[in-house]
Amino acid sequence: MNTLTIIVTHTLNDGSLTDNSDETRIVTRGMACNRAVALAVMNGRPPHEVSKADWEEAKRGLTEMPVK
Repeated sequence: MNTLTIIVTHTLNDGSLTDNSDETRIVTRGMACNRAVALAVMNGRPPHEVSKADWEEAKRGLTEMPVK
């Protein structure tokens, strides 16, 4: 089974990693796949017609930190 795990960490302006565990999140390939399928459906395509743009938007949406 080939899995991809993206660990998202955020740095401070000086380049050092933050110590706040709330700012580290694990995003799995399955999470990205589910989001990409949802985006395809929202854009009027069947679930099996996920585009490269859907994948990119899904990954971007899952890895960006929400504004506090």
